[in-house]
Amino acid sequence: MQPSNKTKWLKVIKFAIVGVASWLNPQAVLLLLLLELCFLVLIALQEVGSQSKPLSDAQQTFLWRLFFHILGALQTDEA
Repeated sequence: MQPSNKTKWLKVIKFAIVGVASWLNPQAVLLLLLLELCFLVLIALQEVGSQSKPLSDAQQTFLWRLFFHILGALQTDEA
């Protein structure tokens, strides 16, 4: 199974954003980790639609809640 075009672009955007963020502030390791984790969750949710066996509603809800929790942590962290 090949990744979709959207997933490929999401990985490129993740690489660019995390790369620029680490270049601008390499001391903010926790923020970089949270940003990386946020993109991993987005990629996992993107790939759910392309699978023949989709995730259950509870699994999708967990991933979305994790994504929004990480975003909240990124906004409130004062690194």
